[in-house]
Amino acid sequence: MFEKKAMKNNPDSKLWEIVGGDLDKVEGKTAFDGLHAGDKVAAGVIDVAVIWYIALSVKNWRKARAVRPEPNLGDVVAKLDNFTELASVSYEKPITADRLDEEREEAEKEAKAQPEEIPAEEIIRTYDTGFTEGDRQNIKFREGVSFGELCNNFHDYALGWGVEVETSSVRALMAALAASKLIFIDVKNKDVLPTFLLALGGYFQGVEAVEAKESWTRPDHLMWTAEGDKYVASGFVNAVYTALHTPDKNAVAIINKVRTENLRGYFNDFIRYALFPSESHVWRLNDETAVTLPHNIRYLLFTENGFGDLPRDMPGASVQIEMICSAAAAPGEAVEVKPVSVSGWNDLVKEAREEHYLPETVWKKIDELISVINATERFSIGNKSLLQLERLTSVLMACGADESEAFNLAFTAKLAARLKNLEMYARDGGDKKVFGLVEKLFGDENLSKIQKALTKTATAGQAAK
Repeated sequence: MFEKKAMKNNPDSKLWEIVGGDLDKVEGKTAFDGLHAGDKVAAGVIDVAVIWYIALSVKNWRKARAVRPEPNLGDVVAKLDNFTELASVSYEKPITADRLDEEREEAEKEAKAQPEEIPAEEIIRTYDTGFTEGDRQNIKFREGVSFGELCNNFHDYALGWGVEVETSSVRALMAALAASKLIFIDVKNKDVLPTFLLALGGYFQGVEAVEAKESWTRPDHLMWTAEGDKYVASGFVNAVYTALHTPDKNAVAIINKVRTENLRGYFNDFIRYALFPSESHVWRLNDETAVTLPHNIRYLLFTENGFGDLPRDMPGASVQIEMICSAAAAPGEAVEVKPVSVSGWNDLVKEAREEHYLPETVWKKIDELISVINATERFSIGNKSLLQLERLTSVLMACGADESEAFNLAFTAKLAARLKNLEMYARDGGDKKVFGLVEKLFGDENLSKIQKALTKTATAGQAAK
């Protein structure tokens, strides 16, 4: 603190008397007590502190406005109204002594040049940045539920909302939830998608889908939602915090209208997490607030225009599934959700991997495909992706799929995106060449869905940034 440094240089200061000669008793109000006692050293400390604080605020204010005219994250936090799942505590930004000598001269210059129109709240601000568990959800978890029962339960629950979800799509969703932290979902019927998202959010205990904007380029675009002249935590933030403080709950966070071309700008923290989920990942909301991402949540990203050209590292971090949904002829009866705890879910996945799996011949052919490609360029799938494939196919079959359906999903949900990163794929006619390699090895399978997944779109083959 400034007081301690000044006291060491002024042994006759009244500040020593105020703290009883013990520097460890110096606190924020010590200088003000000295000022009331007429101590000149205390007055100097306060003057320097104010100059430094004003200059730092001006510096940050100018930098933020130079980069973007809209409110920066510090402004957003200052305007927070309330959090649905989060409570606030008061935190005042401290002044550190070790930076005083280095920044005093610059602070005085910037303070003299400060614009008069800066309001007081821009200079000294109290940040509401503390978080607490909020209201813990009381969930009665089900035991002894199979994946088949969970699929039927989700199908009937969505039907109660007036949405008919094809059975294979329900199976694909359950398998994807078991395989990856990050799931891209393409629903072609956009008319029914809003209702389906409401049903999906309700199934996972009141999750609110956030709608991505084409203009999003920064993490704070995902974090906060403007309500008049105030900002509140987005549904995405609330989903993450609910998961963080209900660790036994299988949670999801949902983003709709995702475009792959600007995804990295606001979602990069979660891409890194999905690539290395066993590691600890910190999500920083502002300079003072950061949380460790919970492990009991999946991120569901509903695409605006299909999967497009995913960034090169994205296929390793995610799975991609198509879901076929339509408006039901008539809404079904409302059904109760059968929630399964994290430990119960993990037991189901383990059981599925022990009882259901693709034939060894399929895995050997996948190895052959990798070897053939490596003859012309370096290519590997990686142990993490293979583990995702194993979970994906095993859970899919535990949900009632046959081997053919599991084989096709392995390619369309995971392998196709990896193959589309190949140099040979990027060349003219590369999609046909890559599919030709697949066809030679798996010619006895129905490959129509795989061929469709590998066929280039108007923009496919361009290098993703």
